[in-house]
Amino acid sequence: MPKKKIEDKFYVVVSKDGSFLHGAFPFTEEGLIKAEKYASEVTKATKDKTEVVLSWHEYIRVRE
Repeated sequence: MPKKKIEDKFYVVVSKDGSFLHGAFPFTEEGLIKAEKYASEVTKATKDKTEVVLSWHEYIRVRE
């Protein structure tokens, strides 16, 4: 029997240049709302432009 592929999906708040991971949130509608709210709070507090991406592994793969 083949092994079941486990995919961990979550929302990640990262800096636009990819140098810093600010936080991770569950892969739900509520998690997305919390991630977007946290991203705006981080941007205001640190002046670091942030974005919400699906998962860190996906983010790294797309950036390469």
